[in-house]
Order: sequence, then C-alpha cells, then structure tokens
Amino acid sequence: MFFKDKKKWIPFGILIVFVIGTAVLVRSEIQSASVQKRQKEAQTALSFFYENLSVNFEKLNYAKQLSYTDPYLDKDLTLFEQAALRLLAEYSAIEAIAYFEGDTLTAVYPKEEYGEAVGKELREFSYSYTLAKVIKDGVIEGPEQLGVNQKEVFLFLYPMIEENEYKGEIAAALDRDYVISQMGLSFLKEAGYDYELWRVNSMGENKNVIAVSDSTIDFSDAVKFTFSLPAVWTLSIIPENGWFSVKQRVAVNVCCGAAALLVIALAILAWRITEQKRELYKAGYTEPDSGLYTVEGFCDFVDRRIGKRPQTSLCVLYVRLSNFRRLSGAASREGVLAYLGRIRGSIGENFPAGTLAARLGEEVIAIALFEDRESGAAEEMIEEFVLQLFWKRSMNGKKEFVNPEYCTVSYPADGSHAAELLRHAAERFEREFKEKEQMV
Repeated sequence: MFFKDKKKWIPFGILIVFVIGTAVLVRSEIQSASVQKRQKEAQTALSFFYENLSVNFEKLNYAKQLSYTDPYLDKDLTLFEQAALRLLAEYSAIEAIAYFEGDTLTAVYPKEEYGEAVGKELREFSYSYTLAKVIKDGVIEGPEQLGVNQKEVFLFLYPMIEENEYKGEIAAALDRDYVISQMGLSFLKEAGYDYELWRVNSMGENKNVIAVSDSTIDFSDAVKFTFSLPAVWTLSIIPENGWFSVKQRVAVNVCCGAAALLVIALAILAWRITEQKRELYKAGYTEPDSGLYTVEGFCDFVDRRIGKRPQTSLCVLYVRLSNFRRLSGAASREGVLAYLGRIRGSIGENFPAGTLAARLGEEVIAIALFEDRESGAAEEMIEEFVLQLFWKRSMNGKKEFVNPEYCTVSYPADGSHAAELLRHAAERFEREFKEKEQMV
C-alpha cells in the first residue's frame, strides 16, 4: 500500500517536516508567552518592592527626621543633641549622628567614639557628603566604612537649605546589615525570585553589590529595576527555576511531541484507510482470474481520468486472443492462470505507469494507453506487447496457438467516453476481421 510506493514518501515526508516544524513553532510560542507572562509578574513584584523600599527608607532616614530641630538656627544645638541622643538610645542600629555647619563637622554622637572627628571639613569625608551639598537634596549611600572604626554603614544625608542656600547637613549612619534587613528583600525570596541589588558609586565608576541571594547566578537576562538615591541603584530579579523551568520545558516538549506524533499517526491512518478503500473499490472492479479491471471498472476509471484532464491524449488498444477459448479448455487451470498473469506482467513491463487494462470477455482485453497513437513510442509499445501474447499448446499431437489480433481507437476522435470508445473498437475490429477473411 502506501509504504510500498516510494513516490508517496514525498508527500509523507513533507507532512512530517510540516508537523514537526509546526510543533517546534508552537513550542516556541508557548515558551515565549510563558516567559513574557512571568516577566510581567516580575515587573509587578519589582514595583511593589520599590514602593515598600521607599517607605522603609523614609522610616530609616533619621537625618531627615532630625531636620525639625533646625540646628543651623539653634547655635548651641541643645534640641538637636537631645533628639540625637534619644534616637541613639532607642535604635541600636544607628551607629552615629552628625551635624555639619556649612562645610565643618560641628557635632557628632556618640561623642566618646567619634568626637575626635569634630572640626573636620566636608572635603575630608567621602564624596557622598559633598554630593548632598551639591544637589541640595537628600542622599542615601552605602555600604561605606566609617573612618574612625571602619564599621560598614549606610549613610542618610540631609542638607539644610534656606532660601536655596546650603547651610549645612545632618548625617545619620546606620548599620549595614540592619538596613539591608529592612529593605524587604525577603519578600522577593518568598515570591520565588533570586535577586541582586547593586549600585554604582556617586562618581558612576564602580559596581558595588549590596545584596545578592546567590552569587553563582547569572543575572544577565533578569528583569531589572533602577532608581536613584541619587546614585543609580539597580535591582535584578530572576525566578529561582528560571523564566522557563525544566519541568515546564519537559512538559511542553512532551505535549508538543505527542501532539506531533498523534497528527502524523492520524494522517498515516487516514491515508491507509483511503488506500484500503481505493483497493477495495478496485477489487470490486477487478476480474479475478486475470487481475485486470472488469468492463465497469475500466469505464469508470477511464472516465474519471478524462474528467480530470479533458485534453489528455488517449489510445484504447482492443485485443482479441483468438483460439484462447479452445486452448484454455484443454489446458490446466494453473496453466491458464499463468498465461493470464503473464499478460498482466507484460502490461506493466511495456506500458507506462497509469495505464489501465481490462478483460472484457474470455478472449478480449482492452488497454487504455494515455499516449498519442500516432507517436512512434506508442506504436512500438503496442507491437512489443502483442508479440508477447502468443501462447503455444499441443493438442492431439498438433501445435496450436493463441493468435492475438488488435485494433486501436483514439479519444476524442472515436468517442468521448470509455463505453463509446469500446463500442467503436469492437465494431472496428469486427469490420477489419471480416475484411481479412474476405481477402483470404
């Protein structure tokens, strides 16, 4: 059936390529849609995180909270000192609180630990302090090391501005680990994300990783969110199992592969059913002894071919196997079937694929040759075939022969359909046969 015909592997191969290509495309679309969905979810998580971070930083910005004491107006810093000492007593995470009047460090608490720094100029500290003066706005920087004891802290710097003029600034240094714990990064971990929080320094020179969930992870394809404090901070997050997890990949591959195999299997099944129906259809139109079509089958298939290609060239070869009835009566069943099988084999050997042949009676066969009768190739094929139809038998000590005689008719000159062509062929054969007898 299908697999025996090599030519039918071509459409089957095209089908396989198409189905596999479609499966790969569908898999790619599913992956792309899944990744886009998860990236949108990640963006939402980042936005929520930043809102929470802003609130937490506002709570931790004790420098800004101390600005209500107006230290640049309170020359003896009484109120500022009281407020600073109270905060230091209440919050152990606060390492130091300082006040710069203009560019000079005027007060720092606790005095016992940092008092020796009083009197230093702004330029003697990190650029973060000067940055607050330059931009005249709050600055959050870190982690940085305090010059006295090298403790790692985050700096919250708040400048005192009066009529757009810099009067000084308040600085609050908070413990690094405490500030990181208050950022809400645990929310990202609980949501199933790995994260990396980093910033470039105030000069925009170096990357400084503030916190990372796993230092071995590559965050190059992570979703990123940047914000300014005013140094540029960047938070990169990626799902713990990747944008498209191994489980998802396996599930999609299995589903797409199974769907592709199912489509191919259904196509093969449909093709086989079609072929079986065609074979059964042909079997109903097949003469059992010769394996050739019956008259009805021959007419049906020839008319179908003409209907599809009305301009086709068609020559019908009408052959009578004279003396076959007499010889077959004296021959064995096996011998007769062998001869009929030889006829069928000769048709396949001498005529091109697509040629239709029928056994019209005990001694008559017809062949629909879709070639121009006038062409030399058709004439040569017919003569070669007819020569192979001679059958010699011995009867009563004498040699007897099946003597094939033939004539041809052409479409559309001798008929517009198969039955008409066969009728004209039979009439032409009888006419020509009688003429030969009269001549003898």
